[in-house]
Amino acid sequence: MSRLEVLSPASLRAEPFELWGGAVLVGRGEDADWCLLEPSVSRRHALVRHFADHDEIEDLGSTGGTYVNGRRLSGPVRLRDGDRIHLARVLVRYCLDPDEAGAAAGQAPTGSTVEITPMHPPPPGARQRWWPF
Repeated sequence: MSRLEVLSPASLRAEPFELWGGAVLVGRGEDADWCLLEPSVSRRHALVRHFADHDEIEDLGSTGGTYVNGRRLSGPVRLRDGDRIHLARVLVRYCLDPDEAGAAAGQAPTGSTVEITPMHPPPPGARQRWWPF
């Protein structure tokens, strides 16, 4: 499983946002799946799409822009473990769980056996939010 972690500003520190599937709307608006209440973040800032083997991020025409590792996005960009994402003035880190990071790099996970457990997505309408109050 992959996740997004807010690194700064300190006033926005929140629990990591788990990417479980489909698309996640990131923004300041009420309809955002991951709501970041920071004035520089647009109401509908970016979209993160979760695929079976990777995740992508795309800017939705935000005012402050979306940057991955210092490069402004002009279209969808595939995310890699440790990528630093700027959503205007908010710094976010993209992380993969260790087993997934190894698989993404073409390495087999450590351990003598591999257990496969089905992933169950959250129920319809479930949303993760963080409010600073």
